[in-house]
Amino acid sequence: MEKTFTHLRKSLMLIAAIMIIGVDFAFAESIEGTKVYFEKPAAWSSPVNIYIYGDGDVNNLWPGEAMTLESGSIYNFTIPASYVNPRIIFNATGLQAPSGEGFLPQNNGLYDTSGFIGLYGVEDTEPVKTLYFTKPAAWGSSIFAYVYDSNGVGGENAAWPGLEMESLGGDQYKYTIDCTGYTKAVVIFNDNGSNQSPASGEGGFLIIHNAWYTVGGVESLMLPLNISSLTASPESPQALGSVISLSAVAENGKAPCLFKFSLILNGEETVLNDYQSEGTASWKPLVNGAYTVKVYVKDAANNVVDIMLPYSIDVASGMDMKDVNLSKAYSVGRDIYVQGEAGAEVAVISINGTVIAKFILTGELKPVTVPGPGVYIVTVGDKTSKIIIK
Repeated sequence: MEKTFTHLRKSLMLIAAIMIIGVDFAFAESIEGTKVYFEKPAAWSSPVNIYIYGDGDVNNLWPGEAMTLESGSIYNFTIPASYVNPRIIFNATGLQAPSGEGFLPQNNGLYDTSGFIGLYGVEDTEPVKTLYFTKPAAWGSSIFAYVYDSNGVGGENAAWPGLEMESLGGDQYKYTIDCTGYTKAVVIFNDNGSNQSPASGEGGFLIIHNAWYTVGGVESLMLPLNISSLTASPESPQALGSVISLSAVAENGKAPCLFKFSLILNGEETVLNDYQSEGTASWKPLVNGAYTVKVYVKDAANNVVDIMLPYSIDVASGMDMKDVNLSKAYSVGRDIYVQGEAGAEVAVISINGTVIAKFILTGELKPVTVPGPGVYIVTVGDKTSKIIIK
């Protein structure tokens, strides 16, 4: 029997995945040592063969090469690294799966005749699953996900056409469903008109957490968005007026990612930098206290994660309490006078962190009257000084 494409399936692949640390979820483009597993139906004879083809490569003449018995009815085979964009067809005497274009191999993937059904040796226990779909340009702008249990146990998420998906812009959509109660949840994407995928009469695509679908099935798997680091330089604690550089690094999710930095002090959150493409921000604290630096990361699929970093500001920390090269700062009675270059930002702060005054220098002397005797910190631009009022 030769491999055939007389009935090209609209569902090229059915893929299930569990997002666990340490497992490679990438689909094969040029994979080194991609190991796949196949569960042989009882009606199939032995041996089970795998036919591999890619961009100009095949592993052998049809039917390919014999797979190795793993245990029971499970067979395995390791795909060499030389294949570029490989696809696989499992077969035995007179039978093959799929009947159309081959499945995309995934490392440690377990397949049956319907396609990818999970990772070998790993149980899918994630009840709440998020799906993504890229619609063809010719489809309508409102896209629906019709979810039902292919075993007839869990019912459906709603009557046809299902529930409307969230638009992410650019023909991309998102939908989250709790699959508790479903034994085998599948989905049909549609525009509540004449367009749907899979086609009428075909079974729905197997629902996989964080999978990105097209009309042909799962195109890719998206690892959950994660913030791998949030750092501050210099490290905590620091003195008032110090310039602190913040940096965050995000991974996975759908690019591009945006970063928002905020500061929390005494239960109040203040945005330092709203969403931006750069994962950096600069902060010059003018009030002492126990801060929490918080960064939010949002990806192109509108997934948002956050992480926090405690940071202490103390007027005495790391600070030489001598005057620091100010143009001129002095006191007369309870008035503090500051001279300097026009445009410089000035802050006068009490030793306990209360902001007495903040203003921009105009080049003219401007007195700041303080409430009483004590130690006051004066910052002009990036320079800091101590003034003692007796």
